[in-house]
Amino acid sequence: MKRLIEALCVSVLALAAGLTAGAGPALASRLGPPPVDPASLAASAIATCRSAAETYEINASVYSVGEVVCVYGDINRSMANAFVQLDLSEADAVVLSSPGGSVASALDMVEHMGFDRQTIVVDGLCASSCANYLFLAARWKIVPEDSMVAWHGAPPDPRAWAPPVEMQPTAAALAIDTMWRSEDFFVRVGVSDRVAREAPDGIDITTLQPGAFWTHSRASLEWRYGVGGILMAPEIDRTVQASAEGR
Repeated sequence: MKRLIEALCVSVLALAAGLTAGAGPALASRLGPPPVDPASLAASAIATCRSAAETYEINASVYSVGEVVCVYGDINRSMANAFVQLDLSEADAVVLSSPGGSVASALDMVEHMGFDRQTIVVDGLCASSCANYLFLAARWKIVPEDSMVAWHGAPPDPRAWAPPVEMQPTAAALAIDTMWRSEDFFVRVGVSDRVAREAPDGIDITTLQPGAFWTHSRASLEWRYGVGGILMAPEIDRTVQASAEGR
C-alpha cells in the first residue's frame, strides 16, 4: 500500500509538472493585461516600420519610430550593438523580421530586451535565432496570418559537444559559453527547448532538405512546449522552405 501511495504521488506530481510546462493560457494570465486590440497594434506597428524605412530611406537594421522599435535583417553583432543602445522602456511594440543569425548576438539582444517585458510583432518571418530567443522572450507575441515563426534547430548540448580538432581554443570556449547561455535561456523563460529541436508530429527532421524550417501551431506552442503570451498565430504545423529575406 505504501508503494502504491508513493507511485500515485509521483504520478500526480508528474502530471502537475506537465500541466505547468504546457500551461500557455495559465502563464498568459499571469502576465498582466494584453494589448486591447492585437490585430490593430500589429497592423499599425508594421505599417510604421515599413513607412519610415521607405520615406526616410532607412538602411539600418534597427531603428525606432516613436514608440515602435523596428528590427529587420540578419541577427549579427552590428544589429545587437545597435539594439542595446535603444531605450525600450516606453516601446509599444518591437517589430521583428529576421531569418535568424548569430545565437550569441540574439542572446545579447534578449538580455537588453528583458524577459516577459516587450510585445513582439512578427512582420513576415521570424526564424532560427529570432524564433528561438527574441520571440520566446517576449511577454506578448503577435503573429499575423501572413507571417510565421519558424524553427530549424538549436545549439547542441554543451555536455556532449566536442570541438573540431581544427577549432582554435578561444573559438571553442566561446562556442561552449554560447551553448550554456542558450540552455540557461530556455530555463529562464520556462519553455522546453524541444520547440527548436522537434518538428510537428509525423515529420522526421533528419529528412528535411537544407534551408527547410518547421512551424508550430499556437496550440502546440502553448500546450506542448509551454509558450505563453501568444495573442495571434496561424493554427498550423508545417515545414517550409523559408526565405532568408528581411523586409
